[in-house]
Amino acid sequence: MVSTFRYRPFWWVGQDGKSKVLFLNAGTYGVGLEKGRKTGRPWFGQRDRSKIPEVIRTDSPRADFLDHHLFRELPELERSHFPYDIFVVTWAMWDNALLDADLPDAVKSWNKEYAYPHLVISSAHTIMQSIEKRYGDSLPVVRGDFSEYWTDSFGTMAKQTRMCLNARERLVQAETVWPMLRPGEPAPRADFDEAWRNMVMCTEHTFATENPGEPYFQDAIWRGKQRYFQEAEFRSQSLLDDALAPASDKSNGALGPIEGPSHGGVAVINTNSWQHGGVVTLSPAESQSGDRVVDDQGREVISQRLSTGDLVFLSPDVPAFGSRHYRVVAGKCSTGGSCRFADTLLDNGTVQVLLDRRTGNIVHMVEKASGRNFADAEVNGGLNAFRWQPARGAGDARPDTVISISLKESGPLVGEVQVLSRAPGCRSLTRSVRLISGEPWVEITNVVDKLPLLAKDGVHFGFGFAVPGGRTRVDIPWGVMRLGEDQWPAANRAWTTAEHFVDVSNDTAGVTWCSPDAPLFESGSISANNTAGWDGKGDVWPSHLTPSSTLYSWVMNNHWFTNTPLTQEGPVAFRYRILLHERYDAAAANRFGVEQCQPLLSLAADRNPVSEPLLAIANPHIAVTILKSTADGKGAILRLRSFSDKDEPAKLSWPARAPRSVMICDQGEDPGKRDGKREVIVPPMGFVTLRVDW
Repeated sequence: MVSTFRYRPFWWVGQDGKSKVLFLNAGTYGVGLEKGRKTGRPWFGQRDRSKIPEVIRTDSPRADFLDHHLFRELPELERSHFPYDIFVVTWAMWDNALLDADLPDAVKSWNKEYAYPHLVISSAHTIMQSIEKRYGDSLPVVRGDFSEYWTDSFGTMAKQTRMCLNARERLVQAETVWPMLRPGEPAPRADFDEAWRNMVMCTEHTFATENPGEPYFQDAIWRGKQRYFQEAEFRSQSLLDDALAPASDKSNGALGPIEGPSHGGVAVINTNSWQHGGVVTLSPAESQSGDRVVDDQGREVISQRLSTGDLVFLSPDVPAFGSRHYRVVAGKCSTGGSCRFADTLLDNGTVQVLLDRRTGNIVHMVEKASGRNFADAEVNGGLNAFRWQPARGAGDARPDTVISISLKESGPLVGEVQVLSRAPGCRSLTRSVRLISGEPWVEITNVVDKLPLLAKDGVHFGFGFAVPGGRTRVDIPWGVMRLGEDQWPAANRAWTTAEHFVDVSNDTAGVTWCSPDAPLFESGSISANNTAGWDGKGDVWPSHLTPSSTLYSWVMNNHWFTNTPLTQEGPVAFRYRILLHERYDAAAANRFGVEQCQPLLSLAADRNPVSEPLLAIANPHIAVTILKSTADGKGAILRLRSFSDKDEPAKLSWPARAPRSVMICDQGEDPGKRDGKREVIVPPMGFVTLRVDW
């Protein structure tokens, strides 16, 4: 990346072959650090704004300016036959620095002294606009995934990362519910935007602190940083509650029944663009009437009272952008399920799981219809294997020691085994494995109660899948990446982040793996605890990946020495879902992953809130990723994503009410002139955004 594209712009083209982004690597951002070292950082950790200057200004604007940088770089560019007459330099004295008020005078002084090059102070937008205008048609084109490096920060504050990821999915669901339950009502766009701003700021460059070795400044920044996570969580939940409010019922206060105005009624809402079912969990307060659940026709559905006091029931086939209604009634569940138990063996009629009593790892994960065992017990002694990696590097990863294994849930709907362990680097470790009656997936929840150690370390969970010749595919923003095949030469191969799923499959079978809480993973081996200091000595960056069917979820680390906390502690819960399947299907993998991250919503309601769905799409390869109301309530933004390698027609129907117009957005969310009311062609693995008006 640095050697090939340093100072040289290029187009990055998406998987659809049409979407493109103009990219420029402007070299080091530290050109102004020499000046910064002399001026210092008077704003750093300061609470009294009167002591913070608005700008940095000196008596010698030209001192420590660009001269040395230009005299070094420009001759080298000339020798390499640099083809552009625009050379971009970033100017910053520090990370998160104040404005340098000397810059105009320094530029003026340079231009007065030298005829070439002529310096111009410019914004990034203007720079990129100029490059596109002059060279856009002749710039090189790059395809593939960069797999960036800064994402290790997600594991340095795992509890907050979990909050951020869940707030993001909750916000998407809140945006979707609003036009479902409040058609025609103005959406609180300012509130949504502020929630999204807080969510985005959770992952701002200074992830938690700037200099963790300076406790006073670290603590001041960390207090401010945490507010973004807290605000994102609070605002996303508040907006979801507001969006769901029309489905709730008027209360009669103390004169109502104990279960409230819903009379034990429960509405289950599907915010996805495809029909699916799922398990619904009700608190003891929401299920006071009994342990039985019936639908609107009075038919009983399978339910179970858990050891926690919660009541769970299975809601099958909830329509896309629709809802179903149930009622909790007196009595015990009389519907049998297919869950069976024997010591550390779980069987739900579709999947059979066996845990090793010595290690607590999954040694058999069998799809009963085919007899395939997808657990490779030769790797770490089985699936969901805890490994604590002390120090930097790899090779000394240590497992946990099992204290007890017990059957936590043994009902007809849910079967769950819990493993309690002593674990190095931790106060305790709890791993739970759960099956749902008849469902083809395994649910895992690991609770890590981490010790706040200052020495470098990392926590990993190994998943060695028995998928010979497996190819790993990763859901990423704007595409699905084949790990190792679709990555740039300069891509980070030591670790990767996933959106909604990672799939490991060969030509006949495989698994779809996802985690709503832990985005970082390694392929083949523990390879992430490898970063040294600024000098880079000791760094280990794999130049290629050997194909492997083993994944490691990298959930916690403190190996980077700046911009992140020195340590962290637990407890933190990490959820995993593993779907066993036949041939790889990108659309099915996406549906499974999104269903885990954006599950069915439930609330107390005396009636079914959605009589007709807002929208229906007659193509299983197309998914809706955004559905949100406009500020005036008269329109909506709809984004379609294709999981096919060819053009796909998306035929749209509007059961609830027909729109006045549906226009394809050519750029951003601004409607263009192309009509998309009846059918839209979505490019291969691409996106189309629509503006809908009623």
